[in-house]
Amino acid sequence: MSLTHKNVWIHLIFLVLPTMIIFAISLWLTILWRFPTGLSEEQLQAHVFLFGTIALIWLILSYAFGLFDLKTHKRPIDLFSALIGANALGFVVAIVFFYLQPNLIITPRRFLLVDTLYILLFSTLWQFFIRSITKHITRQEVYFINLEQEYNACKKELDDMTNIFTVHSVPDSALLTLIEKTHRAHQSLVFVVPANTSFSDQTLKLFAHLHSHGATFIRFDDFYEDVFRCVYTSNLNDWWLLEHTHRDQVGFYPMIKRVLDILFSLLIASVFLLTFLPIALLIKLSDRGKIFFTQTRLSVNGTPFTIYKYRTMHAGTPNNTWTSDHDPRVTVVGRFLRTTRLDELPQWINILRGDMSLIGPRPEQAGIVEQLRDEIPYFESRHAIRPGLIGWAQLHVYAGNATESKRKLQYDLYYLKHRSFLFDMEILLKTIAHVFFLRGK
Repeated sequence: MSLTHKNVWIHLIFLVLPTMIIFAISLWLTILWRFPTGLSEEQLQAHVFLFGTIALIWLILSYAFGLFDLKTHKRPIDLFSALIGANALGFVVAIVFFYLQPNLIITPRRFLLVDTLYILLFSTLWQFFIRSITKHITRQEVYFINLEQEYNACKKELDDMTNIFTVHSVPDSALLTLIEKTHRAHQSLVFVVPANTSFSDQTLKLFAHLHSHGATFIRFDDFYEDVFRCVYTSNLNDWWLLEHTHRDQVGFYPMIKRVLDILFSLLIASVFLLTFLPIALLIKLSDRGKIFFTQTRLSVNGTPFTIYKYRTMHAGTPNNTWTSDHDPRVTVVGRFLRTTRLDELPQWINILRGDMSLIGPRPEQAGIVEQLRDEIPYFESRHAIRPGLIGWAQLHVYAGNATESKRKLQYDLYYLKHRSFLFDMEILLKTIAHVFFLRGK
């Protein structure tokens, strides 16, 4: 059984449903405060409809900010930042939504502010309550069987998820003794096993007994993919690529993806036109170099294309090598453009022409691809689809060397395997949350 599917009910019961109840209670309390004598049936219906619509938008924002993910509960500062970000953006969206009403049926003003404060208060209390009890209610006992090398490879990441898992690495010969000592309910046990390993008859009988009492068994590669939402590339082979990746050339998803690419490229173009003059002036005043930066990158099947960006480095400096977060070649204006992602605006041209998509693996320089092709097996597999302005890997890794690029490939392959319209929307929403509210987390 997939751990992702097993945890859906946990998230639904402890995070999603309580959030919906909080929206309803907050609206009820706000109505009592603003209209102590009550509302007419028509007024009540109008409030429920409008605030119900806003609640749905708020749910989506809560998901984008990670409030429905127990990993966000690891550190209080991360949790509180996500709560503030989701509620702040929800408040802004709600204001826009209200003032788009025909004839302004309901004026938000203090009513919306009080409702938002109620939501923030109750959400904070509930989320921190959940954080305090997850280790007692939702934490699962996980046993890595004959997987010492794999356990060591992801131990640091697993240690950061102690509110979700308690992980042990044991040989199958010591499993029976360890299970007898724990006295844990079998339903809370998860056994992670190698993909191609044979066990003794005694061990298989123990597995069958545990399975009949509710224990979960999962292969390591599947466990890694479910928990970290990326692919364990150390076990990658040609067959995996043939089985799990494909090139979308026809069908509904590639068609709707291309339509959305065109629409978003036009939206980005409008922002580009509105901001071009002040950005161009700032770049010129910084060191009087060129406004735009062009470079050869690789698209589908390794096809080269010219990418367009605002120039962020000092004029005349080499720019065909790796960059880092604190690269000394970047100007003060360039650092601002990179931080706000405004340097990417000219790529609306690449998206409109079809060189790139809005969402996909980030396009790499041709020279760097030549280097990584020899160092990282299957690195070129990310060229199976159009590269993207934003992507799943960009939310998790900033690749400034070969080691980080290998890590980025794990997320790119996960996207190749699972890409869909809903996944694209998740990436878009989480990118917005990450850029404007959760940068550096």
